[in-house]
Amino acid sequence: MAPGLKTKARNRIDEILMSVNGTLLEHQKAFLKILMDHYDSLKEHLTEIEKSLEADMAPFALQVEQLSSIYGISTTASCAIIAEIGIDLQSKGQR
Repeated sequence: MAPGLKTKARNRIDEILMSVNGTLLEHQKAFLKILMDHYDSLKEHLTEIEKSLEADMAPFALQVEQLSSIYGISTTASCAIIAEIGIDLQSKGQR
């Protein structure tokens, strides 16, 4: 994942919260807190999944790095490509 992506998203959320500061009713604030807690929980789950994926893909670190060096292909996309087509492309073109 892009290193600044999480920070950019968090900055936007902080900006939104600051812009509506003082204009929300109590039930709206409570609902927003529930949503933010859920968002934080999802980020934690994503971190767990990424750590597990990294451990599972350790034997293919070189291939992941090579695919990730292609502009527009993230580490997660590299893992998905390897999971889908494998790393042995010698037999793929033969019928």
